[in-house]
Amino acid sequence: MSWYKTGTVSVAQNSNAVIGTGTSFIANARVGDAFRGPDGGWYEVTNIASDTAMSISPNYQGATNAAGIYALAPMQGYVKDSADALRALVNQFGGVLAVLGTTPTTAGVRDALNLKDADGLPEGETNKYLTNARVLAAVLTGLDLSAPGAVVATDSVLAALGKLQATKADLSGTNKTVAISQGGTGAVTAGAARAALGVTGGKNLLINANFSINQRAYVSGSATTAANQYTLDRWRVVTSGQSVIFAASGPGNQITAPAGGIEQAIEGANIEAGVYTLSWTGTATATVNGAPVANGGQTAALAAGSTTTVRFTGGTVKECQLEFGSVATGFEKRLRAAELSLCAWYFERITWPAAYEKIALGQCTNTFVVAGMGYFQHPKRAAPTITPGPANTYSVQTANGGGDTAANVSFNPSSQNTYN
Repeated sequence: MSWYKTGTVSVAQNSNAVIGTGTSFIANARVGDAFRGPDGGWYEVTNIASDTAMSISPNYQGATNAAGIYALAPMQGYVKDSADALRALVNQFGGVLAVLGTTPTTAGVRDALNLKDADGLPEGETNKYLTNARVLAAVLTGLDLSAPGAVVATDSVLAALGKLQATKADLSGTNKTVAISQGGTGAVTAGAARAALGVTGGKNLLINANFSINQRAYVSGSATTAANQYTLDRWRVVTSGQSVIFAASGPGNQITAPAGGIEQAIEGANIEAGVYTLSWTGTATATVNGAPVANGGQTAALAAGSTTTVRFTGGTVKECQLEFGSVATGFEKRLRAAELSLCAWYFERITWPAAYEKIALGQCTNTFVVAGMGYFQHPKRAAPTITPGPANTYSVQTANGGGDTAANVSFNPSSQNTYN
């Protein structure tokens, strides 16, 4: 190590103080170093107070000098101290270093410690190797099945399994339901699930809800002559002089409801107490018993047995549905024959056969008596009102081939009742 000679020093005869100028004693000198003064004499460094102040022994012997040159020489004590420190380190950690081996790599250390595989590790009663078989056989000690809830990132595996089990799983065999709001059915049987979701048969209380039945042969856009006049079966125009426009759409028709509305009255016998949901396809607005209902929205609670009126106004409508409960389900598509049968409970048209029948009831002197009868094909909600159709004629054949004609006898009546 080279000697340190930077800067100058101020020394006074018979004084042990050395004051430096431009010096850095702390970093470049040690107690025990040799100080060669401006007088050429050698002294021992006994104290280093700062970068510019230190003490020497013996006191300076030469003449006082305010800016003399000097030198600091390191002594052999540094080597001894280092050797002592190294010896202490070897004594403390030498054995450990020997165990780690002589190859300075991660693989070399693993080899020295026999950690190439788990065979180098001792197996204890609690610290066993986590083989697949042992993982699968591990007992879930501490599993809590009483606290349902959402699994979060801070949960342990056991806590997460417990939450799942308590919330939805059923590993013990006890039936549990999942609420509709959580993506389930709220039931444990197929029948109960259909009922909860409102998908039981006969759910739609509206008749001719796809506007396919038209027994009156109503013509699209024909103006009505009276308020509440029926057009397509079961649907009446509310305001006199307005009309319904309809066009084929799928298996039924799409209508355009007039500004005054088109409506259907539902018998109270079909209404049970509770909330109902009204849904449809189209742009029309709707009311139930005069109260607005959004598409797919619910009515106020209806009283059991109360006549209920559904009205559509000012827009298009197809496949409309009023169903019990608070869930809008898919449109109920009934067979056309079933739909016609429902309509016939309220209205039915009877047409006498085009080729009328000849009925011989008995032979009088020279005349066969002929009679005809028309029958309703479906029971009616109430005693029907018969409305005659156009006048028809028929002939009566006599035994001798002659004939008489009877006129103005109608065999084309229509039926309706006051509820329709």
